[in-house]
Amino acid sequence: MKLKQRDYFDEFLTESFNDDIHHRELRLSSNEIELVRKKYPKATIKESTSNQSVDEKKWYDVTIHLV
Repeated sequence: MKLKQRDYFDEFLTESFNDDIHHRELRLSSNEIELVRKKYPKATIKESTSNQSVDEKKWYDVTIHLV
């Protein structure tokens, strides 16, 4: 993933989990899952469907734990 894409994705994550939102269903690639884990090491990430799209992304339930 290129630097600009990482910056964009980091901003997307920050916006997704602002205003005391700690749970989201997100469509992520394997690279994006790794970035979620780096930003939120205590996050719980569970695959919500086994269907993979053409762009190799799947739906995941993501819960961040801030403490």
